[in-house]
Amino acid sequence: MAFAHAAMNPALVKALAVVDIGPEINPEGSQEIRQSASTRPTEFADLGQALNWSRGEIPVPGDDTIAHRLRHNIKETVDGKLTWKYDPRVDSVTSSSGSEGDALMWQLWSAIKCLTLILRGENSKLLTEKAVEKMLAACLSAILRTVPDAGHAVMVDNQAAFISETSAFLINSR
Repeated sequence: MAFAHAAMNPALVKALAVVDIGPEINPEGSQEIRQSASTRPTEFADLGQALNWSRGEIPVPGDDTIAHRLRHNIKETVDGKLTWKYDPRVDSVTSSSGSEGDALMWQLWSAIKCLTLILRGENSKLLTEKAVEKMLAACLSAILRTVPDAGHAVMVDNQAAFISETSAFLINSR
C-alpha cells in the first residue's frame, strides 16, 4: 500500500493521495467486491467482448472511458485472447492477519508525516465515513475530499472530479 511506503520512507514522499482505501475497510464492501470479482470472466475473445461485459459492470462512464480503462487493464495471451493484467486469484485472497494486521495498518497510517489526501467516493461501501473520521484523527496531515456520484472506483465513476481534486491537491502540495 502506498500509505505504508509513505510511513516507512518519509524522506522519499512529499505528498500522498489515497483513493478510497485505508487501514480499515468495511468487510461488507470488501465482500461485495470479491463477490463481483468472482463472476468476472478470466478472458475475452476481443476488446468488444470485454467492453460489452464491462458496460454492465460499470454503467456510469461512457464507452470511451471504459475502453480506455480496459486497454490498461487487459493484455493479450499467447493464443490471441485478452486477459486481465493482474492475477485473478488475488480476488479470492482474504487477510488472515486479524487484529495484529489491523493494528499494524493503523500504526503505519499514524506514522505518515507528509500531506495526505484521502479521496473517498460519496457512495463507497468500502471506505466508510466512520473509518475516514478515524483516519483524520490518527493522521493530522491528512485532509478529506469526498467525490460526489462515485463509489469505490472514484476515478472511473467521476473522472472529472477525481482529476480536479487530485490536481488541486498536487499543485497546492508543491
